[in-house]
Amino acid sequence: MGSADYPGFNYRVAAESSGIVARSVLGGETSPVYALGPRSKYYTRFGGVSGTHEPTTLPFPDPVLICGYLFEFENFALSFLGSRVHDSRTSGSLYIPDPAVPANGFTVEFDPLFFSCLGGLTTADLANGPFDHTPSYWNADLSALAASFTPKVGAECDPGEAFFTLGVRAYASNIATAFHGNLLFYPDGDLVPGADPSSPPGRDSRLSPASIVRFDGPGGEVYNFTPLHAAYLNRHADAPAGFNGTAQGFINLVGLLDVAFFRDLEVHIHTGARRENTTDPIHIAGGWSESGSDFFTTDNFDLGNRGFPPAADPAAYRAGNTPAWRVHARQEWLDVVNFDYDLLWDTTARAFRSRSPRSSDLLVVSARHRLKHLSAATAEIDFGAALDIEVPEISLAGLTPATPVFDAVNGVADLLTDALLDGLNASERLLNDLADDFFKDVFAATLDPITDTLAAALSELGEEANLQQAIDDLLGPAFTALRNQFLFASNIAGTVTNTIDAELALMEAGLQAAADLFANAGTSSDPQYTLASTILGAVLEALDAPMYANLLASIGGPALDAAINQALRDRTATIEQVRSNLHQVRAVVAAVRSAGHLGNEMRDAFTGAAAFLDDAQDRIRDALDPDTFAEWAATEINVLIRTAVRDTFNASPLIGDFHRILRSYVYELDAAMRSGLDSAFAQINIAIIGLVDAFLPLDGPLAGFLGDLAGSAASGRIDGYARIQGDALRTLRLDADFEFSLPDPFAFNGYLEINQLNSSGSSTCAFGAPGDLVTEVKLGAENVKVGWLGKELRFNIDTKFTFNPAAATRLVGMAGQMEMTGGTVDFEAFQIDDLGAATAFGATENYLAAKVGILFNGDRIFGGVFFGRTCSLDPLQMVDPDVARVLPAPNPTFTGVYAYGQAFIPIVNVGCLFRVSAVAGIGVFAFAEDATVGGKMLLGADARAICAVNVGGEIVLVGTKAGNDMNFLGSGRIYGSAGAKPLKVEFDKKVTLTYKNRKWDYDY
Repeated sequence: MGSADYPGFNYRVAAESSGIVARSVLGGETSPVYALGPRSKYYTRFGGVSGTHEPTTLPFPDPVLICGYLFEFENFALSFLGSRVHDSRTSGSLYIPDPAVPANGFTVEFDPLFFSCLGGLTTADLANGPFDHTPSYWNADLSALAASFTPKVGAECDPGEAFFTLGVRAYASNIATAFHGNLLFYPDGDLVPGADPSSPPGRDSRLSPASIVRFDGPGGEVYNFTPLHAAYLNRHADAPAGFNGTAQGFINLVGLLDVAFFRDLEVHIHTGARRENTTDPIHIAGGWSESGSDFFTTDNFDLGNRGFPPAADPAAYRAGNTPAWRVHARQEWLDVVNFDYDLLWDTTARAFRSRSPRSSDLLVVSARHRLKHLSAATAEIDFGAALDIEVPEISLAGLTPATPVFDAVNGVADLLTDALLDGLNASERLLNDLADDFFKDVFAATLDPITDTLAAALSELGEEANLQQAIDDLLGPAFTALRNQFLFASNIAGTVTNTIDAELALMEAGLQAAADLFANAGTSSDPQYTLASTILGAVLEALDAPMYANLLASIGGPALDAAINQALRDRTATIEQVRSNLHQVRAVVAAVRSAGHLGNEMRDAFTGAAAFLDDAQDRIRDALDPDTFAEWAATEINVLIRTAVRDTFNASPLIGDFHRILRSYVYELDAAMRSGLDSAFAQINIAIIGLVDAFLPLDGPLAGFLGDLAGSAASGRIDGYARIQGDALRTLRLDADFEFSLPDPFAFNGYLEINQLNSSGSSTCAFGAPGDLVTEVKLGAENVKVGWLGKELRFNIDTKFTFNPAAATRLVGMAGQMEMTGGTVDFEAFQIDDLGAATAFGATENYLAAKVGILFNGDRIFGGVFFGRTCSLDPLQMVDPDVARVLPAPNPTFTGVYAYGQAFIPIVNVGCLFRVSAVAGIGVFAFAEDATVGGKMLLGADARAICAVNVGGEIVLVGTKAGNDMNFLGSGRIYGSAGAKPLKVEFDKKVTLTYKNRKWDYDY
C-alpha cells in the first residue's frame, strides 16, 4: 500500500510509535493483546475496511484454541479489501489428537491460513503440499490433499462453530484402487458423521470408491465388488468398552459381491485402511437393520458411521452370532428349487461355506445339502443325510495344554505345537495394554538391583537421617542407566527393541509351523498331506474314539490312512490358499524384522522422549513419600518404588508412542495369524465331515417321493453333488437307494440327475421356444443289481421327469425304461431271459413299449410292442432295432403303433439223422406323421440230415409305405455244409434285398 493516503479515513502506525496494541477475534475467541507493527495501515470507506494488519512480533507464542482445535502460529499477518481478507501471511500448524491415545495424533502444517471477515476459519493451504499421514487409531494410510474449515449447520455466521476438514485420498487393505473424500474431525480427533445434526449436507466423513472394486480370491480368482454406499472409517466413540485398547479402527465397505452361481451377495466388509496391503484380515458380515431399514434398502443407513449394530461387539457382528447379521447365498434354480444358505467367511481361505445343512424339495425327492465352498468362480454343494452328523471340531481355543486336541497334535508333532503356542503367546504379549512385559528386562538390568539396595538402606536409616537425599543418591545412578538404555536402545542387549524383535521371531516361527501343518510330501498333481493326515487321525481318535473305531472297522487301517489323505486332497485348492496366505503373513513379519522399520520408529520414539526421561526422575521422586518409609518393611518399600517407576512410565507419552508403533505393525499381523490358524483347522474339520459322510452313511427308512409319486416310489441314503460352471448349475446328481412298486418292491441303488437343458426344435417336444430352458429329472442306473420277485437280477434303468417352468402344470412329462441285462425270471415251464419296458405320460409324449424273450421247453419266443407318441426313437430302439434303423428322426414326433412277434418252430426232430426247424416273425407299424405304414418279416429254416448235411437260411425284411412309395430293406444269410473233414464242403453267404416301387434287387 505504500505510505500514501487513500480516499476515506486513513490509519497507520507511525514508525517511531510504541505501545499501539490490538486484539483479534479468531474463531469467535478474543485473542490476548499484542503490539501492532509499523507496516500496519488501514483506510475505511462506505465499502468497508481495507489495509494491512501485521503485529510487531508473533502475537501468539503459546498454543491457541480456535473452534476447539489446538493451533501453533509461526506468523500472523493479513491484508483486507472491502472488509474481506484479501491475502494472508499466517502460517503455523494444527494438531489433531488420536481419539484413542491423544498423544498419538498428527500435525497439519499450513501456510497460509485464511479467515472470514468475522474471523472465522475458512481454508488453509498445506505448507509443504500434499502429505501422507497415518491416524493412529485407524492405522489408516491417508494422503492429505487439502484443508479447510466447514461451518456447522445453522452456524454459518458464527465464526466459532466449524469443523476441521481434510480432503484425502484413502485406501482399503487388499484393494488396489484408492478412495477420495473429505474427513471432518472433531477437536478430540474422532470423525464427524453425517448423523451429527451440525454436519453440513454432503459432509459425512465418507469416501467415494470406484464403481467396481476388486480383491483377490482363492487360487488366482478375483472378486468383483460393487459398492452401494460410500466407504467410511468407523467412529472411535461408538466402539464398545474393551474394543478401544488393542483393537484397531477399520474401514467399512457395503455393496454386492459377485460369486459363482448364486445371486450377488449383500455384504458389509470390515478391513484395514492401508495402502498396498494384502495381509490384513477381511471380515464380511451381512448387515443389520434398524427401524425397518438396512444398508440395502436405505441410501443413508448408518449415518453415524458406527460400523456395527447398536449395543453389539464388532467381533460378535463379524462372527454372525445373531442370524440376522449373516451373509446369505440365495438362488432359485430352475424356478423350482430355492437355495438359501447362511454363510461363514474364511478370511484366510478367501472363500465362504454354509454354517449348517439345509433341506430342500428337489422336484421329486427331498434332500439335505450344504454349501461346501463358494468363491468368485467356483461353488460346491454336497448332498447327503450324513451332513447332520455331529463331529468333533478343532479350534484355536482348543490348542491349550489342558485340552485333548493339544495332546493329540502334540503327540504327533510336539515341535510344531510348541512353535504355534509360542507364536500366539508372542503376539498376545506384543499387544498387551501394559508395557511391563517389555520393560521388565530393562528394569531388571537397571532399576531392580538399585531398588533392592535402596529399600534395604532406607529401612535401616534412623529418623534423623535425610531420607530424600538418600533416595536421590541411590536412585540417581539407576535412573541414568535406565535413561541411557532407552536412548541407545540399538546398542545395548536386552533392550525393548531387541525384546520386540525376539517376539516377532516367535510369531514368524509360529506362522511357518502353521503352514507346515499342511506340508505337501507329494507333488502338485498328487498331493500327500502326510503330517495333516496323521494329525487328523490322532485328533479324531482323541475327540471321538467310537467314531474313529467305526471308521477303522468300516474301511480298515491302511485304507483309512488313504481315505484321510484323500479327504484332505479333496480340499487341495483351499488348503494351498491357506498355506499361501500363511507364508505371505510370515514374509511380512520377516520383512518387518529385516527392514528394521519398527525398531527404527521405536528408537526414534525413545530418543524423542529425552526430555521426558530427564524429567521422569523428579516425577518418580515426587511420587515417593520418604516420611512413611520408616513404617514399612524393606519388601514393602521395594514394591512402592517399583510401582512408582512403572506408573510414571505407563502414564507417559512414551508408552503411548510405544503402543501406537506396535499396534501399527502387529495388530493386523496377529489377526491374520489367528485367522490363518482357524482356517487351517477348519480344513481338518471339513475333512472329518467328508470321511463320515463317505464311510459312515446313515441307515434309515426310505422316504416316499414328493407329490403324486409318493405312493409308488421312495428313496433313502441320498448322497451327491452339484456341478456348477460359472453362474450355471447344469447338473445336480444324487446317488441313493430307490424302490418302485411294480407292484412288488423293485429296489436298486441308482442315481437321480436334475439337468437344466436348452430347448430345441418346435414347441411340441421342446416345451417352449428354441433357447428356452427346461428341467429334466433323470433316475437311472447301469447294469445295477436289482432285488425283484425274490430274484437277484441286473437291469439298465432310465427314467425321466420333465418340467416346464413356464407351464401352468410344471410337470409336463414322465418317461422311463428298464431292460434286464442279467439273470432270469422263472414261471413254471417259462423262463424269461430278455425283458424290457418303456413308458411315458405327459403333455408331449405318451407311449407304452415292451419286449420280452421267453424260453419254453427249450424253444424261443420273442415279441415287442409300441403304441403312442414319442419324441425320439429310443423306445422303438429297445423294442426292435431293425425298425428303428429305417425310420427317420421324429419330426417332431412319431404317433402310431408297432407290434411284432417271432417264434422258433420245431418241425421234425430225430436227432442228427433228420431235423427240420423254422423261425418266423411278422410285425406291422403305422405312424400318423406322413402317413407312414410298414412292416417287418422274419423267415428262416434250418435242416440237418444223416448227420452230415446241414443247410439253412434266414432273412429279415422291413418296409415302409409313405404316400405312393413302397420301400423294403432286407438282410439275411444262407449257409450249408456237407461231408466230414478233410472232405467237408461249407458255404455261408450274406444276402441283402431291397424293394422299391415293385422292383427287387439283391446281392450276396
